[in-house]
This record gives sequence, C-alpha cells and structure tokens, in this order.
Amino acid sequence: MPAIDIANGSISKRKFLARSPTQIDVDYFGILWTHLTVDGSGRITAADARRTTEQTVTQRTESVDIVALAKSFASADRSGKGVGAASPNLIAKGTIAGQPVVATYGSPRRRGRTILGAVVPYGNVWRTGANEATVLIFDKDMTIGGTPVPAGAYSLWTIPKADGTVQLIINRQHGQWGTDYDPAQDLVRMPMKSSTAPAPQESFAIDISGSGNDGELRMSWDTFVWSTPLTVK
Repeated sequence: MPAIDIANGSISKRKFLARSPTQIDVDYFGILWTHLTVDGSGRITAADARRTTEQTVTQRTESVDIVALAKSFASADRSGKGVGAASPNLIAKGTIAGQPVVATYGSPRRRGRTILGAVVPYGNVWRTGANEATVLIFDKDMTIGGTPVPAGAYSLWTIPKADGTVQLIINRQHGQWGTDYDPAQDLVRMPMKSSTAPAPQESFAIDISGSGNDGELRMSWDTFVWSTPLTVK
C-alpha cells in the first residue's frame, strides 16, 4: 500500500500483512514489523513497535485537548525540560596530517534499551547511526584500516556479530536515507577493532582523532567501542 511520509510528504510503498481479522503487520523498513490491532471498522486501535528501533506502544484514546497539550510541551521546552530530538544529527571533525576529516551522522539514544543484538541486530547491515546514512568526507587520499581509499564522500555501514567482531563497510553511495543500503556500491569491507567500555554510553557517537599522519575513526554506544586507523597518504 502507498504510505505518506508525515515529515516531507513523500510517498513510498509499505507491505501490510493481515495475520487475522484484527491483527495486521506493517513492515518497518523491510527488516522488522510493527503490529497493528484494528476494530471491526478497520480503525487502528493499537500499535506495537517494541520490536523495531522505535520501541513504542500506542493505544487509541478518546479525544484530547491538543491546544492544552501543545502549551504544556511548549512550557516544558522553555524551561529546559523538553523531549528534544530522539536522534539529533551531529558532525564529527578531525584533522590528520593537516587535512580535515568529517563525519555526519544521526545520534540515537539508548533509553534503557538493549543495543547490540536488539536495536542493532547481529549479522545485519546497520546504518551506523540514525536518520540519513552516515557519511565520511575527506579531500586527500587516505588509508582506512590498511586499505587505500580515494578522496571523496562515502557512506559508512557496519555489521556486528554475536562473537564480538564487527565489519566496517565503506560504500560509494551517499546522501540516501539510512536504510537504503546498496551492496553493489560497496568500495571495501574491513574488520574493526572491538572493545568494551567500562560504563554504558547513552548516545551513539563517532569521533575522529589524529596525530601527525595517523589518526583513528571511533564509534561507540552503550558498552561497545569500535575503531579503525586512518592515515593520510
């Protein structure tokens, strides 16, 4: 069925699978399902998205005072208690051998969830952040994880595994939404160093650091830390 994006009005196709007269599953980016409950008139009465990265449960209620709710949220925001963006877009910048290296990414929050093996499933390609695809940009040819990579802009993806290892994917395509991964555009796949942080980290972060000609690309969230060396050729 056609679905309309509430943020920008774009139309895409979503799969709706009827499990019973009152239970319908809606595909979540083609990898998971949101479970809907409908009444005899076909109206949605509940939505269970706990098995997706949204981690939400929705129930139909009686009419509410939207104006009063809006004022309440505005008041909380003015006092510094607003909800804020669930996954704000961030920019990580570093300098290696005098050359700027930049990563743009969405930063999801842990919010008490199990990350590896749940929010980030094992064995699947992960967008490595949130929102649009994570992008790495540099103006000089580099060596990443021992592999030569020409100057340019690339999307970054990862595949974590249950044994603790993780692969970094450098993909030629960039600017797409973070679930629009095309393996035909892969430039290279390489292992990353994986370690465990001493305490859980609430927000996903990417860091780029450097000293002389050598640097490091680091990704961390919850208790995982993944890294790979960067070198300007």
